[in-house]
Amino acid sequence: MNLSCCCRRTGAVAGVQAQLVITSGKDKGKRLSVASVHRILAEDSAADGTG
Repeated sequence: MNLSCCCRRTGAVAGVQAQLVITSGKDKGKRLSVASVHRILAEDSAADGTG
């Protein structure tokens, strides 16, 4: 799933955030915060030059 594409299309980071679940580590099974999703998207945009 391309998160940045999905969020740009819908403008609903919270909607995407509700679908994401941590799959490993001490927080396994928990959901990412909206702030974490924003940070991930910002890092991705900076890395590929679209931000």
